[in-house]
Amino acid sequence: MKNHYAVIMAGGVGKRFWPYSRQKHPKQFLDILGLGKSFLQQTYDRLCGICPPEHIYIVTNQEYKEIVLGQIPDLQIHQVLLEPLAKNTAPCIAYAAYSIYQRDPQAKLIVCPADHLILQEEKFIDCANLAFENADDRKLITFGILPTRPETGYGYIQYVENNLPLKEVKTFTEKPQLELAKKFVESGEFLWNAGIFVWHVRTIIAAFNDYMPDLAEIFEELFKNPSMGKQELLQAYAQCKNISIDYAILEKSQEVHVIIGSFTWSDLGSWESLYDNVEKDECKNATKGDVLLQQSKNCLVNADGQQLIVLNQVKDLTVVCHGNAVLISDRKKNLDLKMLLQQIKDEFGEEYL
Repeated sequence: MKNHYAVIMAGGVGKRFWPYSRQKHPKQFLDILGLGKSFLQQTYDRLCGICPPEHIYIVTNQEYKEIVLGQIPDLQIHQVLLEPLAKNTAPCIAYAAYSIYQRDPQAKLIVCPADHLILQEEKFIDCANLAFENADDRKLITFGILPTRPETGYGYIQYVENNLPLKEVKTFTEKPQLELAKKFVESGEFLWNAGIFVWHVRTIIAAFNDYMPDLAEIFEELFKNPSMGKQELLQAYAQCKNISIDYAILEKSQEVHVIIGSFTWSDLGSWESLYDNVEKDECKNATKGDVLLQQSKNCLVNADGQQLIVLNQVKDLTVVCHGNAVLISDRKKNLDLKMLLQQIKDEFGEEYL
């Protein structure tokens, strides 16, 4: 494990869990599942079974520095990489890769989002160790999950079947429409893209040079500067394109391989996905906090402990009460929280965000 490193991407704002998730304290720092630990803490603990704690790096927005250090006090300051601007996952991963390369050019990295649900953690660790064993100077390895439904909120990976644990990737498709998602699932050739990656640090840096040379040059110049500080990092990030690692590299490379994860996984990207993954009572209600339900069914109710929520003779609702805001929505209808939050900002300012 001496060359095993982990990178946790923890810079998102978690808009789809509003009003519980807010700009100043977003989803990855919350205990949405009621387990006594935030998503970030759960992810950190999980990765401690794969690599030494001193090799776990967290990339987050600079305004979340104190939250990260407060939730994981064992971190050294160099393990917290602070982004001055949000520029998606490609710059985030490049920043981490070049930082770790300075310390250990032989490093192998596992890159994970901070806010995903992973159960059966022993199986996850087995997949991670298998990926570490196979990470070399060519392969870019990603994790895929066998789909259980035609989910339109996930990306899909098409792979070439073989008898090996690593399978070649044919195509990536980002969040397809329902009819296409149904065809993907029916074909048996597609996996959900879990957004978890493993590669040798030299391999991902070489891939940046091959497929995103402008981004590679930005970070190479940045790390050549012996007096690199906040201002130099801000100038570098200001030049970076806002682009995901999937679009930047994985969709272009011919060296991408996938491991089919046997563990239970969800990106918990919405209140509806939370409802799907938590325990429910005999009336299919999922509740947290002080909640009283009368002749109600199929509801998700999340209270922050400051109020009692009472539902009477209703069904299929999402009700979330936190701080100065309450969300009430039809649970079975699409809820575009990003658009809703823009309307709130336009009409009421940022007080409720």
